[in-house]
Amino acid sequence: MIRRSILKALAFSAISLPMLMTTPAVQAQDAQTVDIGVLLSMTGSLGRGGNNVVLGMQTALEEVNALSPSRQFRLVIEDDESSPQAAMDGIRKLVDVDKVPVVLGTVGSATTIPTASYSLSKNIPHVGLTASSPDVRSLGKGYFSIIATDEVMGAALAKFAMEDTGKKKVGIIVANDAYGVGLARRMQEAVAANGGEVVSEVRYEAGQPDYRAELQRLFSPKPEIVLAVSWGDNARLLTKQAYEMGLMQTVQGAWYQPYPAEIVNACIAEACEDVKGLDIAADRGERFQQLKTSLETRVGSDVVIDWFIGVGYDAVWVTALAVDLANSAEPAAISAALPKAFEIYRGVSDADMSVDADGIQHNQEYGSFVIKAGKLEPYTAN
Repeated sequence: MIRRSILKALAFSAISLPMLMTTPAVQAQDAQTVDIGVLLSMTGSLGRGGNNVVLGMQTALEEVNALSPSRQFRLVIEDDESSPQAAMDGIRKLVDVDKVPVVLGTVGSATTIPTASYSLSKNIPHVGLTASSPDVRSLGKGYFSIIATDEVMGAALAKFAMEDTGKKKVGIIVANDAYGVGLARRMQEAVAANGGEVVSEVRYEAGQPDYRAELQRLFSPKPEIVLAVSWGDNARLLTKQAYEMGLMQTVQGAWYQPYPAEIVNACIAEACEDVKGLDIAADRGERFQQLKTSLETRVGSDVVIDWFIGVGYDAVWVTALAVDLANSAEPAAISAALPKAFEIYRGVSDADMSVDADGIQHNQEYGSFVIKAGKLEPYTAN
């Protein structure tokens, strides 16, 4: 019971972490080892995000294992290669071969839904990481989500942009996929609810070599605000061409993105200057500062804690806490304890991580950020 009380106390506060992290855990010979299955994109188009998730997970793992030698956790990681087929191969290996009692993953909704369905069909609880499609609600008992769904982000981003600028004419540009279209719908609803008007909505096909025509349609009605959903090379090309066409300059300081940490490394600095957005690593409390200190030691002082790192860190902590609360590594016991673990844990990605009846985090708070000189900085409205 001693270890359980320590974990519970640590779930509320990170005050004791520096002391724990400087004292190496001595693993007893009879220590219980609990495997945590992890399914992530380590390679392929989503590889950057997946590797950042693992960075957060490994940091949390060190902290959890430092608490006591009586129960040690181990990550069993499968690379889904940013591919639906590889994702299914990976989940089958984790569940059927490795026999993990719980799975954390993946990066996207398109792979999370089928892989979680497989886990749940085998009675293995599944913790979704960055899947935000409302369709995850259909997965049912045993599925839990670290982050809220698109309804929350779409509404929050539109409201943030309108309050930040005081303007009402909005242009929306999104990828023509389930994620982009779903976010666009929520943003439209939020714009209307806040007294604004969507003057243009444009959908683009990812991976195209040119977006000038789409940008012309977006800017033709002269929006005062742009809400854009883009990633990686698509974000780089969209912002670059908008800048070259003189269009970005007409909304400088009024171009908003969900999860701007996803585009900052892809952008040309001048094209993305003053781009703003909301991201999930919102809590700047003691746990956030401890994570930042740990990561600076590991990867350098210029580390930016994006939503991938924060979500990975919190996912391991919540899972370890559930095992501790259940005092068991049986899948059914972990699943039953996860709602309580979410309730009492105070995270980096959110202070209140309570889940609703569907297992979905529903109290998401976001941090606001701005890109300045090619770097992402916290943003406070004037």
